Amino acid sequence: MLLLSGLGAGALFGCDLRLRNFKYKLSVEIEVSGKRYLGHGVRQIYQNHVSAWPDQTSIINTYVSGEAFWIDVDHGPSLFLLLKDHRPGVNSVWNPIRYLFSEEGGAARSLGDGKIVHLKPEYLPGLLVFGNISDSSSAILIHPENIKDVYGRDARIISSELSITNSPLTRGIKDKIPWIDNFKPKMFIEGPVTYDPERYQFNYRDFVS
Repeated sequence: MLLLSGLGAGALFGCDLRLRNFKYKLSVEIEVSGKRYLGHGVRQIYQNHVSAWPDQTSIINTYVSGEAFWIDVDHGPSLFLLLKDHRPGVNSVWNPIRYLFSEEGGAARSLGDGKIVHLKPEYLPGLLVFGNISDSSSAILIHPENIKDVYGRDARIISSELSITNSPLTRGIKDKIPWIDNFKPKMFIEGPVTYDPERYQFNYRDFVS
């Protein structure tokens, strides 16, 4: 389970803490070579409300549970939608709350099960493809506007829809990527760790929480 947000998150809700635990569904449709492909995933948000500070400041810690999902494309790599937000300057778990309960990201307010928010593509979680799905080092992050670089000049994102749901969590990433458990986080890291900001480094927590 990944931590989504911490101190200061309570400002988003004020005193309304009714939605401490809910599931959301993200559906994305793309078009490649004139054919449409649809993928969707269900994830769960957990909130932990703490009011233990001397000035009674409310703190809401938010966590996400679920997995990345993908869209299979004929004659092309599968497109994965990660748990994290990889926009420039952002590297944290993707937060649907700001879209479900505000006007941010071009979204309309939605407070009930089944009501749909139409999300602008640039506000989607991280998009990723593998040059070779058997090779973790071949993973590449792509910007929504640049899917044509992978799938051809006519490729585009048709729609991105977000809603609250009671459906079961989406599973199956370990069947799609059988070797992913090799990248489970270790309690102790041996040797020096290098980080290249220009290159995506495969991260288990981008796919499973």
